[in-house]
Amino acid sequence: MTSRLVSCTATVVMSVVWLAAVAVSVAWVSGLVSADGSIADPDYLWRPLSISDGTRLGLGLAATMVMLGHGWLLFRSNMNGNMTRLRRAVLIPAAAVAAYGGLTYSAAPAPTIGANIGGALMLLGAAPFFAAMVIVAGVMIRRGRSTSPT
Repeated sequence: MTSRLVSCTATVVMSVVWLAAVAVSVAWVSGLVSADGSIADPDYLWRPLSISDGTRLGLGLAATMVMLGHGWLLFRSNMNGNMTRLRRAVLIPAAAVAAYGGLTYSAAPAPTIGANIGGALMLLGAAPFFAAMVIVAGVMIRRGRSTSPT
């Protein structure tokens, strides 16, 4: 009983770390693609965190490595048949929400002239996207229960 609890706790912690890494990695990569320092007096929907380029690079690379490494372990677990349908039904939509969060963090504090319409649209779309992912998870769980006891 204790070893199962420890295993379950470790899985939850690893999954949370992976989801956080997905969000940070997506924010970092999308920031690399859209970085533009040519605006002289930018407006912000909100100001981004003041961190140095080296810190941003370190966080982005570390998060990307954690995301890819853990993603590889999840892929191998799935291919070996060790991943339960419930875990898959939770992690896939949660990863999509984490990626959306990272992309939103990259778009919302972007420097603009005037209104940051893209950032506002990302924030407005967050609730419907989250609701859609909850529905997807529910459907995946229900479909898994109707086809197999695992």
